[in-house]
Amino acid sequence: MPSRPGRVCAGSKPGPALWKDLGIAYDVLARVDGQDPTRVVLAYQRFVERAAADDPDLPRVRRILEEATAPNLGAIIRRRMAAKRADSAK
Repeated sequence: MPSRPGRVCAGSKPGPALWKDLGIAYDVLARVDGQDPTRVVLAYQRFVERAAADDPDLPRVRRILEEATAPNLGAIIRRRMAAKRADSAK
């Protein structure tokens, strides 16, 4: 049964493209408002679990996940926040 635009049919499972797009959206929000990147990581992990092995975005998303779960995550967040403050000052 097809769903209406913007709705997911009951019983359907989101594909990898949805999780990738959600990860991108959460990443943008995290850069804008400095929120915890946990949602980004979860969405991208689900993308990696569901993506085809030959998906061209898979290597980049894996690098993002490595950076996000690295011990230097605090430094990454501080750089993003500094960039946000610099953009706000313009």
